Amino acid sequence: MPTGQTLLYFIYVLAAASTILAGEALYFSFAKRRSRVSTINRRMKRLVDEVPAELTLQGLLRERGLTDSGDFVFGLIGLNRLYTQSGITGNPLSFAATFLLAGLALASVLSIFLGFSTLVSLIVFLVVGFVLPLLVLRRARNRRIQKFAKQLPDALDMIVRSLRAGHPASVAIGLVAREMPDPLGTEFGIVSDEITFGLSIEQAVRKLSQRVGFEGLHLLSVSLSIQSKT
Repeated sequence: MPTGQTLLYFIYVLAAASTILAGEALYFSFAKRRSRVSTINRRMKRLVDEVPAELTLQGLLRERGLTDSGDFVFGLIGLNRLYTQSGITGNPLSFAATFLLAGLALASVLSIFLGFSTLVSLIVFLVVGFVLPLLVLRRARNRRIQKFAKQLPDALDMIVRSLRAGHPASVAIGLVAREMPDPLGTEFGIVSDEITFGLSIEQAVRKLSQRVGFEGLHLLSVSLSIQSKT
């Protein structure tokens, strides 16, 4: 393939990647701006809308690619975990289909209208349809974990003060869920609801660790487990 066509190919790939990443940036910017003018976190907003607590819990789990019981939906656990930990909401199949269709459209344009070879079009399809969504998810997950880690000290301080006041651990978790913004507020709200509907604190916090992917939560799980038993 001539050098000029190779250069043009890379320009189109970079343009497509830039467009998708710009769309992602706009989405996160809009979501952040919207959260500032709405209820303290996503779970509390749903409760304000007078949705029953059990349906709220199920909806929050489903939009993260989980079942009603908080388990992974499909067999590719690694991909399912990555999607859940990214914090992106919506049907994971729709998320994947968006990138696949974008990759197919771009590959078709390169092949049919610009005369690129089938091999080049196939590479573009694989990059946009499979590699790019993984990069988007990993980037979103890392940003979310960093934000969660920054919020965690305040949440721990709130839990300690609640426990010192004589409240049980479940009440302390519920307080964090009401007072903290996302992502931590909704995640602890899910923990609080799961405890309300029958899970032990150990099970609920273990599921929290799986949803977030932050290693520091393991120590919190052990501490809350000991506290609940004493």
